Amino acid sequence: MTPATWYAGRTSLELLQGDRWAWIGLRSGDGLNRLHSDLLLALDRLFIELRWAGTQRVALSGAGWMTDRGHHFSAGADLHEVGALNAVSADPFSRRGQRVMAHLLWPGWRSLTLISGVAMGGGCDLALHGQERWAVAADAEGRHGLRLAHPAAKHGILTGFGGTVRLPEILGRQGADRLFRDFETWDETAALASRAVHRIVEPLGVAGACPGLVGRYRWDAAMRAGTLSAARSPQQQSRKRGVNTAQMPRQVSVLCMRAIPMPMTIIPARWMRMPI
Repeated sequence: MTPATWYAGRTSLELLQGDRWAWIGLRSGDGLNRLHSDLLLALDRLFIELRWAGTQRVALSGAGWMTDRGHHFSAGADLHEVGALNAVSADPFSRRGQRVMAHLLWPGWRSLTLISGVAMGGGCDLALHGQERWAVAADAEGRHGLRLAHPAAKHGILTGFGGTVRLPEILGRQGADRLFRDFETWDETAALASRAVHRIVEPLGVAGACPGLVGRYRWDAAMRAGTLSAARSPQQQSRKRGVNTAQMPRQVSVLCMRAIPMPMTIIPARWMRMPI
């Protein structure tokens, strides 16, 4: 399958679609796939369109992985654009990012982020909002491995895309502090150990394996095919830790209880989820 260009801009969107699944790829001239405002608007429109189309599984990655070998996921927001923000324009800018992140967490589908190379700042936020998160391993020479970080936090710059809520949710407070306060940069091994990602995927075979995996999330078949590392599935990890997943509280997004996918209203993040 050949991806089609769905949106052309400074960072473009490429799209592969199958039976109720979609794979979105980020592509830019410098390969850093920055999250410009126009890209965030385009991603919002694309996610809404996919929801109306009945898509049940969606993946997001650098576009290179859709056909061959990719590299970076996203270097985050354009800092020139961020530097030009003021007290009035900063709010709609952050809301654009929050809408995109909320789409990835929508419980009406399963979302997968395939994270590789640089995933920093807003790109880190975007990567970690996937319901399922896989990191692409470095190549045989140890090059092009994952670099997950929030470097702009050193200068007090946060995009407001929702990372300060999402990271403590999945990493815990100490894990989030390692990125926001200690300014650590994680490779794929550190990301797996800290539960930022669920899997480490070998670079070879990503293009051929991802559409099928997006379509079915078949952990056992992927392991037999050798396209994933020997990391355990989330269910296996829970059983190993002695956690009864059947007794874990279910979570539902208050924003996404509508039967028809409509644009979301931004409300305080502490109200976004509640156990039922």
